[in-house]
Amino acid sequence: MLVKITTQCSMGCTHCMEEALPEGEHMSLETFKKVLPFIEACYNGIRIILLSGGEPTNHPDILKIIEMVKNWNAVLLSNGLFYSGPLKDPILDSGITIQVYNDPNYYDIVIFHDRETKKLEISPFSNPAIFLPEFNEIVWGIESWWGVIEKEDDLRQITDKDIQNIWYVKALKAVQEKKDKEG
Repeated sequence: MLVKITTQCSMGCTHCMEEALPEGEHMSLETFKKVLPFIEACYNGIRIILLSGGEPTNHPDILKIIEMVKNWNAVLLSNGLFYSGPLKDPILDSGITIQVYNDPNYYDIVIFHDRETKKLEISPFSNPAIFLPEFNEIVWGIESWWGVIEKEDDLRQITDKDIQNIWYVKALKAVQEKKDKEG
């Protein structure tokens, strides 16, 4: 489930439909704590959460939020600018999956993170990128969830079956199954 933990962001990216602003507001930790059991109930105990915003790393309690979902299939949806600040090491060390989107009209980075060296490779053309820490792998893609849409006929109604067959939903399920087996 996508959870918008803040409406704060200063980027003004053209791909963002959130109308996030520099003076945006943050979800309280108390509210976030109530969201977690709601998600579990909605998904029959499956713990999948996408931390979104605005820019979720602008939330003053982002490290506490990440800690609260460390045993979940959690994805941090970010513009990646946290990498140049004090949140870099704690976020990268947390093991959370990080998905970085960008808009080259505003910033020309896509993050490729090497967990061992903590070094980033920068590329303007590989949007989006998802780091799956359990697999120690970056997954790149410029396609939509359902493949490249080249013409109007490629658009179709999206079903639950389609969503369950998305590559990263399958990856998150595999991670959850592995965690369940490990106890």
